[in-house]
Amino acid sequence: MKNRNFTFLPDKLNRSLWLACLFCLLGFAQANAQLGVNWSSPNTMYTPGQVNSLSFTATGGGSTGQWIDRLSITFPAGITVTAGGPNGGGGCLANTPGNFIICSPSASWRTNVGIPCGTAAFPGTGCGWWQNAAAQNLTLDVNVPANFTGPMVIELRANGEFGGVQINMHTLAQALPPPPDDPCVLVCPPNIHISLDPGACDQVVGYNEPSQVGNCVFETQVP
Repeated sequence: MKNRNFTFLPDKLNRSLWLACLFCLLGFAQANAQLGVNWSSPNTMYTPGQVNSLSFTATGGGSTGQWIDRLSITFPAGITVTAGGPNGGGGCLANTPGNFIICSPSASWRTNVGIPCGTAAFPGTGCGWWQNAAAQNLTLDVNVPANFTGPMVIELRANGEFGGVQINMHTLAQALPPPPDDPCVLVCPPNIHISLDPGACDQVVGYNEPSQVGNCVFETQVP
């Protein structure tokens, strides 16, 4: 019979090894979550009842060495994405616009053409279309219903190839419609009919001066 040797570690050492593994896993999970994508947009307002053209820029990215597998922009329910760009070929190319897909009320740029709608990552791809270099300039046309009011909160999401997720929010204020035309209207007093009593030569009559309503601007000419 062959002898087997077993080594029993002290409890203190066991705890140290477990803690080391735990810290390692926590550090890996935290690294995955910090993708380092910086979102920006010049758009601060939207107009209901029409198609709004919006633009977004994503810089940084891949700060932990990850490829970015998907960038997603999601709008509130009821808003329809009608167009966007750029529409690249996808695949494992550095800093090449990923294949664009519309999944209203969201749109995304993803690594693989075969990946369906949604905002999920692509496990097992082993590559991506963007990693810590040139900025990604993204454009979207969105149809906002006329009854949509108040702030519009947009979700900006980045997915890394190792499962890291970064979510940022961008808020657009509702553009107020211009005030309606309010033309100036001159309000004249009603007609006054005077009948003198027999033997009377005159009569004192009171009346209201003309007034105006609306946006009235009068020019005064100096003789």
